[in-house]
Amino acid sequence: MYKVRFNLRRGETYMKWKVAHTSSTIADQYVDPSEFILKMDQCRLKNKKEKAMEIFDGANKDVCAWIECANVEILAADRVRDYMDEVSGELTYSPRNAPHWANQAMEDCDDRVYPQMVTIGKGVFALSKLFN
Repeated sequence: MYKVRFNLRRGETYMKWKVAHTSSTIADQYVDPSEFILKMDQCRLKNKKEKAMEIFDGANKDVCAWIECANVEILAADRVRDYMDEVSGELTYSPRNAPHWANQAMEDCDDRVYPQMVTIGKGVFALSKLFN
């Protein structure tokens, strides 16, 4: 299993996707969204709701949301054209705006499962068709 999130902590890994394997023996990877896309399989949107509510109410930002997935492939950014026709909607997470993962209708999508997702730049999108 993997945990994927967008890193906003200042420093060398700022504004990069963090891909962490749940086994602590495998090193985390930081992926530049301008150079690569992530294709993720069997994804669940996770959120620490209590921490998200604190941020929503004005507390300092902290890590409280991620995507759990069974598999992550790191692909060259030019591969994005392979997936564009199957993007079914962007999913966003910004606890200042809403204390949960949200779809375009701003519905609470916490704990929703998607068969496949892809990152495009800083965005996360569900796919309507499965790719091998």
